[in-house]
Amino acid sequence: MPKKIRKGEIIRAKWLNEIVAELVRLGKISVVPPLQLFSSKEGIVLSLSNIDRGFWAKITGSEQITGQNRWKYAWQQVIQTEEGYEGWEEYEKGYGDYGDLADSSEQKAYPAYNLLEIDGDATEAVPDGTIVRMWRSFYEGDITYWFIYPSGAKLPPTPTEDDKGKVVSVSNDLTLVYTTVSGGNTGTSLYFEGWIRVAPNASAATITLDNNDWRGRLIWYSCKWFSQTTETSVKTLDYGTGNVARVGCGVNYSNNRTICSEALQNGATLDVYISGSNGHLIAELSSNGDADEYQMLLWIQAATQRSEATHEFT
Repeated sequence: MPKKIRKGEIIRAKWLNEIVAELVRLGKISVVPPLQLFSSKEGIVLSLSNIDRGFWAKITGSEQITGQNRWKYAWQQVIQTEEGYEGWEEYEKGYGDYGDLADSSEQKAYPAYNLLEIDGDATEAVPDGTIVRMWRSFYEGDITYWFIYPSGAKLPPTPTEDDKGKVVSVSNDLTLVYTTVSGGNTGTSLYFEGWIRVAPNASAATITLDNNDWRGRLIWYSCKWFSQTTETSVKTLDYGTGNVARVGCGVNYSNNRTICSEALQNGATLDVYISGSNGHLIAELSSNGDADEYQMLLWIQAATQRSEATHEFT
């Protein structure tokens, strides 16, 4: 075998056989950078690169791992044949790398795994036909293939002029979609549920419960409260009957709109209202008291805000 092979010169089978014979004689192989030596499913690979930069592959199938929110994937190595998003072409099996979901007579399965599913919280598999960047991981003389691709909820489509007045909602399959609301509506429906704690001898103060604009909506609410020395009560205040009361105010209402007002012991009063200045949902303790500690659970649901009439008398 010559000491140097010229560019474009055909490598003869005799030279390769001489290399193999020498390796068998020595019984070992060692290299120095920038050469890299590693094993693969095709055998020993001698590479001029000391970094595995990965390769492009197309997902061709998937199978959920039993009892887990994780999947394993069949794949095929691809090359790009033109600029841009199109032009991905598969290598034929036997030339480019590929992985299956089960062993075959041709090779071991070598499925790929999505690193972003490692926490076991994925809601769906990566779709077939998805192009990903694939990397090899070597362990105890064998090889595993990994890629990174976000699965689960998908981004909504880019909005257009026709999407004005719509809101983004989450569908049952966890995809985000635009939802049409009836004419004249602005904003979204609101919901609040939380505990309000009043400690003994608490100082008068206000707390913002929600910083959305609650004006211009029909509101349903229910209030449950108790102290350390009383049983739980279910109270409805101001308006309505039963366990759910109803209130509301105009979208441009400029005064505070009371939702509920609770008289505690020793002159302390707890008010929940809509601020006339910005529409925020506010809780206010109006005076001090030395009564027991109180806990109030406030549940409020507000319809979509109305700024224009859907029907009009003229």
